[in-house]
Amino acid sequence: MCQTALVKRLVVCADDFGQSRPIDAGIISLARVGRLTAVSALALGPALSGDLPALLATRVEIGLHLDLTEGLGASTSTGLGGLILRCHLGLVGRRALASSIARQLDGFERAAGRAPAFVDGHRHVHQLPVVRGLLLGELARRYPARPPAVRTTVPRRGRGPKAALIAALGGRALRRALDRGGFPRNLDFAGVYGFDAGTPYRELVQGWLASLGDGGLLMCHPGEPGDDVIGPARVRELSYLASPEFEADCAAAAVVRVGFGDLRGAIRPATCAGIMVR
Repeated sequence: MCQTALVKRLVVCADDFGQSRPIDAGIISLARVGRLTAVSALALGPALSGDLPALLATRVEIGLHLDLTEGLGASTSTGLGGLILRCHLGLVGRRALASSIARQLDGFERAAGRAPAFVDGHRHVHQLPVVRGLLLGELARRYPARPPAVRTTVPRRGRGPKAALIAALGGRALRRALDRGGFPRNLDFAGVYGFDAGTPYRELVQGWLASLGDGGLLMCHPGEPGDDVIGPARVRELSYLASPEFEADCAAAAVVRVGFGDLRGAIRPATCAGIMVR
């Protein structure tokens, strides 16, 4: 007999759409079978225009993956380390940053025909000092009635040194700014690891699913085989996320996969284990 049980809402978000055709193919395949609820797209990515129509035909939410390090037509490729240093020292050019943010939002709106459902950053650049203020100001100006959600990188509990470092570089300050500005956001965050094969990806996800709180976000980077620097990890992630094991692990952790839009409402009960409410 089916019993009502309280479940945890979880956004499952794939990053880097538009970066390459193999990455896009993997993400689209997962979106079509309902394994993802959100996809973060590089507005000026070289593969975006050719692949976005197929993604738009699915039910996933699509957001902007703000780039300030790869030089995808909107910014100068300076490397992440240099950008972090200049932002924290206040030496970054505000006018150039504001122009890059506006251009990427324009590009997203042109390509998708709508505002982004959410915004995050390639390599988490959206949380850096100066960047976060300019970004939130532009989002508030463009979308005053219904601002998009913004990803936070702060986990509710410790999830390793790399995750702690990412959160420390601006995550907590961004979270405070989002709450002051009334922006929707995820309430927990997981998915950070070294992209190595040392620990099976399924074991990592099982641990994250068990420890994530309601309203969390699981970041992933799936893709088909290609020449990307983390290509082998992308293939491992794609294989697991497409498998019955991922569905079983979500059910075992009482997780219901939702989009950012569902985080604006109340917690909803699931009526049967294994049913994914969309």
